[in-house]
Amino acid sequence: MAKLAPKKLLRLGVWDGYKSNGPKVKNEKPWFRVTNNTKFLKRYSSYLVTTGCDEEQSSRNYKIEGIAGKLDFNIRDSEGRIIAEVKQKESSCGISLKDVLSLKVEPLVDHSFVMALVAVYRLISHKM
Repeated sequence: MAKLAPKKLLRLGVWDGYKSNGPKVKNEKPWFRVTNNTKFLKRYSSYLVTTGCDEEQSSRNYKIEGIAGKLDFNIRDSEGRIIAEVKQKESSCGISLKDVLSLKVEPLVDHSFVMALVAVYRLISHKM
């Protein structure tokens, strides 16, 4: 489980994710941080994800890439490989199902991490 928290004031467009093992502890370090990497007025949306915000963890970078206004997006690792793919689900006759997504995650990828990123992306794009 993850807790998500948007940053306020000077750090607009930044979301922190915390591993949830009970109530939040004061001065808790984020599990990951999502920052907007999209150029102004561009068709594609891009967000940089940094893990290892705590000194005890090793730092890794990911990228969330999608098309503005669409529900579909990919999560890529630092080497550019797609580790998760989110698509809007369609019925058998080809009709898009509103708010129903399919999620494909590569093996050995933390599913709770991917689900937290899906939630952040949907919140950022105002689709949740």
